[in-house]
Amino acid sequence: MNYYIQNKDAGYLGNAIYFWRKGNCGYTADLNESQIFSEEEAKSICNGNPSKNKAWPVEYIDNNQGIQRVVDSQYLCDENIKIFD
Repeated sequence: MNYYIQNKDAGYLGNAIYFWRKGNCGYTADLNESQIFSEEEAKSICNGNPSKNKAWPVEYIDNNQGIQRVVDSQYLCDENIKIFD
């Protein structure tokens, strides 16, 4: 089984939780950018600091009804806004 690792210390983005980002490059709420860990890797990470790191099965997260498509405003450019007369 494979896992996403939640970092509880990273907090939340609204109600979204943060997972370890691919390549161990920080944290992200974007599942497309989240690192997927093997059971052995997840066990090693979580056993090292169980109050900080939580392993969530990929299948459970990817198929959960709480998954939503959202827009990150930092990638939007105001010049694309349509102004109506």
